[in-house]
Amino acid sequence: MNQQEKKSPKLLLIDGNGLVYRAFYALPARKVSLGFPVNAIWGFISLLLNAISSEKPTHVAVAFDHGAFVDTLTKFQSFNVQREEMLDDLEMQLPLVEDFVQVCGLKSFRLPGFEADDCIGTIASKASREGFETLIISGDLGLMQLV
Repeated sequence: MNQQEKKSPKLLLIDGNGLVYRAFYALPARKVSLGFPVNAIWGFISLLLNAISSEKPTHVAVAFDHGAFVDTLTKFQSFNVQREEMLDDLEMQLPLVEDFVQVCGLKSFRLPGFEADDCIGTIASKASREGFETLIISGDLGLMQLV
């Protein structure tokens, strides 16, 4: 195989918070015997493993929200105005999803003052310039601008 026939590297970028959120609401509430909820964890892991299995990426990264800067929220007060507070059963599953990502040896991003979609947009742009085929998994319609 010559240089031109080699496949370019494939990067799979995952919106961690977005997929945990979707899994939480898409799957029936499940708790382990001690009462800890696990539906969002199970849904996220299932999606991640299925995506890796079907897409066979050479690189995988998961981005998590770290919240927007206060001055950004002040300038754009309508930003996420419709968003409800996160339920406790959902919020307590997020750290375990992040732990799972770390244990799997996947790269994760959480930058102060930025949401996951900010990280994903930056990484996707850089990866594209470096010749990567880039796939994004997210339920956030705001990420459609990256297509």
